[in-house]
Amino acid sequence: MPLPLPPLEAQTRIISIIGALDDRIILLRETNATLEAIAQALFKSWFIDFEPVKAKAEGREPEGMDADTAALFPSEFGDSELGPIPKGWGINPLKSLTVKIGSGATPRGGKEVYLDDGVALIRSQNVYRVVPDAKSL
Repeated sequence: MPLPLPPLEAQTRIISIIGALDDRIILLRETNATLEAIAQALFKSWFIDFEPVKAKAEGREPEGMDADTAALFPSEFGDSELGPIPKGWGINPLKSLTVKIGSGATPRGGKEVYLDDGVALIRSQNVYRVVPDAKSL
């Protein structure tokens, strides 16, 4: 059965365009992975290791942020049930800070991969509306 094909010159142009799109997709995926790694490192630095608070406690300016952002971090630590945390910060269950925590997609592996203990994975898109007075909790 004969199959109509575009002329060879058109096929070559199509291949060139598809190749350029493939290259762009690869570049965007690499860029996305880099940005994700930066976001994770920044989150860890600010909210796990408390680097901006440590810097301010030592009398240094926090690195990599403007003055308005640095002003959001305290300059000393307070005690908590989890150990030292930035003074003025609290430890609250997420359910006390939001009106609804929804359910996302089932993880791969179905219910067999669910655990009865440990830390729950909750994506931000499944946390609905912060309680208006949550800052005072």
